[in-house]
Amino acid sequence: MMKIKKKIKKYVSLLKKAKKYSFVKNKYIKYYRNLDIKENYILLDSQHGNNINGNIFYILKELNDNKIYENYKLFLVSNANKINEVKMFLNKKNITKVEIVKLNSKKYFKLLATCKYLFNDTSFFSNFIKKEGQVYTNVWHGTPLKHLGKSINETYHEIGNVQKNFLSADYLLYPNDYMKEKMIEDYMLENICKAKILLSGYPRNTVFFDKDDKAKIRKELGIENKYVISYMPTYRDNKKPKEEIEFISDMLSKIDEKLNDNQVLYVNLHPFIGDKIEYNFKHIEKFPNQYETYEFLNATDCLITDYSSVFFDYANTKNKIILFTYDLLEYFENRGCYISLDELPFPKVDNINDLIKEINNNKIPDYKQFLKTYCSFDRKTATKDLCERVIFKKDNDIILEDIKDNKKKNILIYCGSLAKNGLTSSLLNLLNTVDLEENNYILTFSVDLMKNHKKTLKIFDEKVKYISTMGKTNATLVEKFMMYCYFKYKFGNIFIKRIEKIYQDDIKRNYGNTKFDSVIQFCGYGAKKTMLFSQFDCNKVIYVHSDMMKEIETRGNQKEHLLKYAYNKYDKVAAVSESLVEKTKYFVDPKKIYLVLNVIDYKTIIKKGNEDITFDNDTKSSVSLEELNSILNDKTKIKFINVGRFSEEKGHIRLIDAFNKFWKKNKNSYLIIIGGHGNIYKKTCNYIKELECFENIILIRSILNPFPIVKKCDCFVLSSFYEGFGLCLVEADILGLTCFSVDIEGPKNFILSNSGNVVENSEDGILKGMIDYSKGKLKKMNANYEKYNKEAISEFLLLIKR
Repeated sequence: MMKIKKKIKKYVSLLKKAKKYSFVKNKYIKYYRNLDIKENYILLDSQHGNNINGNIFYILKELNDNKIYENYKLFLVSNANKINEVKMFLNKKNITKVEIVKLNSKKYFKLLATCKYLFNDTSFFSNFIKKEGQVYTNVWHGTPLKHLGKSINETYHEIGNVQKNFLSADYLLYPNDYMKEKMIEDYMLENICKAKILLSGYPRNTVFFDKDDKAKIRKELGIENKYVISYMPTYRDNKKPKEEIEFISDMLSKIDEKLNDNQVLYVNLHPFIGDKIEYNFKHIEKFPNQYETYEFLNATDCLITDYSSVFFDYANTKNKIILFTYDLLEYFENRGCYISLDELPFPKVDNINDLIKEINNNKIPDYKQFLKTYCSFDRKTATKDLCERVIFKKDNDIILEDIKDNKKKNILIYCGSLAKNGLTSSLLNLLNTVDLEENNYILTFSVDLMKNHKKTLKIFDEKVKYISTMGKTNATLVEKFMMYCYFKYKFGNIFIKRIEKIYQDDIKRNYGNTKFDSVIQFCGYGAKKTMLFSQFDCNKVIYVHSDMMKEIETRGNQKEHLLKYAYNKYDKVAAVSESLVEKTKYFVDPKKIYLVLNVIDYKTIIKKGNEDITFDNDTKSSVSLEELNSILNDKTKIKFINVGRFSEEKGHIRLIDAFNKFWKKNKNSYLIIIGGHGNIYKKTCNYIKELECFENIILIRSILNPFPIVKKCDCFVLSSFYEGFGLCLVEADILGLTCFSVDIEGPKNFILSNSGNVVENSEDGILKGMIDYSKGKLKKMNANYEKYNKEAISEFLLLIKR
């Protein structure tokens, strides 16, 4: 009972904190809009207030100590639970001209909106918008060894906030060309990022050029005559803390036994681990907390690390570096790195005995080439030079560069969730066919929508870049009420001017300083994204893939007043079929409507159709892969197929009923339905179970490549109540199937103009189509997809021509 009470108390406390934070956070946009920039205010933030070590500390020290900044006010961000610790540390360092500001406090958000100069070594949170006139310098926190950005193995779709920070920055500091290339490539900054590159040494590395400070620290600690070793391992976030603590403790005990009395090993572990270790060793100590990490590192004779990028910095000392990689294969099982450890000039060991041998080995490899590649800009004046360049625009030893820009048009495309559906196929077809050398195409999406479909990002050509967005739109509490009313009710139109302003600010929040020539709301769904894209100050295009009035009537996923506003706000409304051109005239001036046919990447469809049938991790099928292959390979069976999400408008129930009647006289027949997301999947499964033919109906949910299955079927049936175009029928035709559709406007013109088959829009019509196919009465279409695509691409290019 006591445990339950404690849990309840804890949750209530967390809820109160969350409410308080949300209330304060909502004030940020007010400060952003209404408060003036303070020309002499400087805000510094290290890893969201979690740290004071590293680059930010040395920038702060320079600003505090150098008299040329005496008229500037300094503010350092700190987590609430670290404020006292940070104050004590800074006082010891005689850094007294700075005010500590609690992260996410009212004052923090006020300063974030008003400080002229912003320094950060990671990122500001997703609500941050850089104000016109602010100067933001991102110094990052180390030359990367492990993959970052789009090269990360699992979370490559979640890079948006860091990417946005880079797009918002005025200056990006890189200590070597290698880092510059990796960061620009993997955060996809080329052609879209306006920040200036500062090629200069890292502020924290200036300490390695201070020999007097090194001697002073060794004397203070009484280790002048000792061989001082530092151990700085990477934190293993994939291991249970308790197990890791036990492992590290045992390992340190064994190392301690083998060190001699002339040696001392100082250990710097992640607080989750280090704070739980009992340092009852003879030759091993914890890193002394009275010194900044690099300040103490400078006083050592040898560095032991593993996969931490600290070795890039420590190489400046020309002291010995040992890589203790006892779990190399395990660590890199789900990680990648830019440089093979075998390419590094440092000795590598994987057990304690070899580690001790290497410690006792006085030989130090030649680092000259390594220093030339990774440390050529490091120097004693790097921090001084950085501050003077950013604040006074002083021309000094820092190399200033622009990020490459090919001067082509930047086309931003909102791609939705990239779920396995016709919209995604349509976009893939377009970007597989259009000349990617002509313009820069950049996809954009919300991280939370992409998490289940991130693998689709890897299918696009590498020339297609992406910007992922995250976080919530900044709005005051009153504005949130207005937004609720606007998106929910027609009377909400009275708030439209305020709503427009909210989303104009949100463009800056999501995309920083980036300018686009055209933006395309390609998926055509999502009221908030539709509003966001309508506020860009460039050529704006929105696609119509379906009969939106039918969507309102049957699915309730659209609002008439929202569509009328949006379609009239965009410069061009792209309807994907002739029938949709007519339907869309209800919402918008016909002069704005363009017929833009779906591009059909028939070459890729044929290629994918020749692949083996495979199920994905999230695929659900009513039969096993072996059973499916057996049925598909049996030439004596008649196999009908439909591809479409499990949603009412796809007409699956009437298709199933028609097949049930057909099957009674044709027991050698099968119906296969492949669908992506949709809200009637379970209903469809249960419905089939009640039918006599249930063993001859196969349901497959969520499969990345359905084409090999489609290719092995005989006849495609489009049973939808309405469609924008019916791309899945065209794909089936390309794969050689006979196809027929019920008589609906979206696909009808295309089918009839290519000698295809249309049946009555009913269950009886579908049944007749099946019977006619079985009697050989249906013909295959005769479409010329090469000619069709040329027209479709021309129509698309017209959209992005202003």
